[in-house]
Amino acid sequence: MLKEVQELSGAESEAMVSLAQRAAFAADTLTEEDVTTMRNWYKRLKGNKKV
Repeated sequence: MLKEVQELSGAESEAMVSLAQRAAFAADTLTEEDVTTMRNWYKRLKGNKKV
């Protein structure tokens, strides 16, 4: 993932994976702050991809 997602730092990539796993498998839900963080990372990634 780090090779493909160069727009994010290593710490951000690890945090993204952690949040995604928590969203998919944990009994609790993500906070509004977690969701906002994920959306911002997505926007950065989407904005930097060439189609």
